Amino acid sequence: MGIGKFFFKKNGNDDAMSDGVWDASLEVIPEGEKIRYKIYERYAELKPGDSFDLTTVFGENGVSTDEYVEFLYVIGKLIDRYPMFYTDEELDEALAKVSSGESEDAELMFKIGNSYMGREAFVEAAKWHKRAAELGYSEAMSLLGGEYRHGNGVEQDIRKAMYWYKRSIVTDGNDNALLDLGLCYLQGEGVPVDYDHGFFLMQRSARQNNMLAQFNMGVLYRKGRGVEPDMEEALRWYRRSAAQGYEKAVEAVGEAEDRS
Repeated sequence: MGIGKFFFKKNGNDDAMSDGVWDASLEVIPEGEKIRYKIYERYAELKPGDSFDLTTVFGENGVSTDEYVEFLYVIGKLIDRYPMFYTDEELDEALAKVSSGESEDAELMFKIGNSYMGREAFVEAAKWHKRAAELGYSEAMSLLGGEYRHGNGVEQDIRKAMYWYKRSIVTDGNDNALLDLGLCYLQGEGVPVDYDHGFFLMQRSARQNNMLAQFNMGVLYRKGRGVEPDMEEALRWYRRSAAQGYEKAVEAVGEAEDRS
């Protein structure tokens, strides 16, 4: 499992998705995102130093403008949020800096952790993410929470997952940590199901323009979980998510408009 699959593998827990809420903390490919899925699959196969040949994603006939825009969007979001070193030389140089005591740079440690994750060395990845998290780096706290939640590189421990999600939220209101902690409450992971608190956390994430949280807000308004059912409000959130290209939200908007 490479970095693309690690972040975007579809969750196989049918119970967790029974209400239509998508657990996208580390692993979601909604049904129908064909182009995006191909991109992630090919990206997941890359080795450090490899080039990304678009023909391996889209075939010998080339790509459409829409497909290429989607490619740039997906890879850009992945790389922006989870930067890594793509060559062993770059990684070795970064390791030398932190090993010599030359640097206590939490962002650098986070990047080292991501680099190990991309190389499928998940125990090393979690170790570096934890070092960065302990130095106060919020994005590392959020990702470490996911590693504890799913048992990636560490022994699965939902209490530790929630601890790191909460620390990330307290540090800077991290939208992914809010999303993931909200899902814990909505799905009863480590805590009793609490739709009200789950809704509150999901709303905070959605207001930061997290497209997955926005989609989940639509589901919660449609189902009346933590809030009175309100299809107009559900559609408003679906549209906000769809405007960012989230295919599941696009489908939800289309279905709602067909019914009206």
